[in-house]
Amino acid sequence: SSSVRFVPFSRQLRRGQITRTRATPRKPPTMSDKGGAAGGKKGGGGKKGKKGDKKDPEAQKKAATKEGGKKGQDLAGLADLGGCCAFTIAMENCDGDPELLKLAMAGAIKDVDPDGDDRKGGAGKLAIMMLTAGDDALHVLARVPEEVAPKLVLKEWLEHVVSAVGGEVCEQGDDKSMLAGIVKADASKEKFPLKMRDECINVSFAYLRKKELVPEDDDSESFDMGACQDEAGIEW
Repeated sequence: SSSVRFVPFSRQLRRGQITRTRATPRKPPTMSDKGGAAGGKKGGGGKKGKKGDKKDPEAQKKAATKEGGKKGQDLAGLADLGGCCAFTIAMENCDGDPELLKLAMAGAIKDVDPDGDDRKGGAGKLAIMMLTAGDDALHVLARVPEEVAPKLVLKEWLEHVVSAVGGEVCEQGDDKSMLAGIVKADASKEKFPLKMRDECINVSFAYLRKKELVPEDDDSESFDMGACQDEAGIEW
C-alpha cells in the first residue's frame, strides 16, 4: 500500500512546488465606501447622531403621545387598585418641550374604547402632574378634573410645587382644568432641570399626602402600592 508523505512548507517553497506571493496592501477606507470610515451607513458621514441633534418632529410627537397613553393606562389601573386619585410623573419622551408635554397629557386622559384593543389612556378622572426636563428649563403641566377639584385646587398645587425650586406658573389655556409652569435652569445657582424635577416630585408627593390624596403606608394591607408603582415606572 502507498503512503502519503508530508513535505514541509519550506521544502516545497525551495523546490518550486509553491511560490511566495506578496500581500496586496489593503486600501484605506474612505467616506464613500459602504459603512464609511466610522462605520455609519452609506453616504451617512460616519458618526452617529449625538444627543441634542435635531430629531424628527413627527416621531417625537408620536413617542410623547404613546408614553402619555401608557402612563395613563398604568395610573388608571393603580387608582382602581389603591384608591389614589392624584399622581406626579416624570416624562422621558417629551424632551423638555412643553408642547410635547401637552400631547402626553392628551394621551393619558383620552377615553378608552371598552370594546377596542388599544387600552392606552383612561386617566381622565385623575389629577396628574407631568414634568419634563430640558437643557434650559424644567416644564410642568398639571391637570385637575372636576371629579378631584373639590379636594385639590389646581393653581395652589402647581404654585406650591414649582415655587419650591424658584419656578412660576406661566400658562392657562382654554381648558381651565389644566395649568402649566416653568422653572428656568441656572447653573450658577445649581438649578439643573433634572435635579429640580426630582425635587418637585418629592414636594408634590408631600403636598398630596398632606391633602390625604395619597394613601398612608399600611403594613396590614396586602396590596403594595409602592411596589406596583415602581414596576410601572411611576412617581406620585
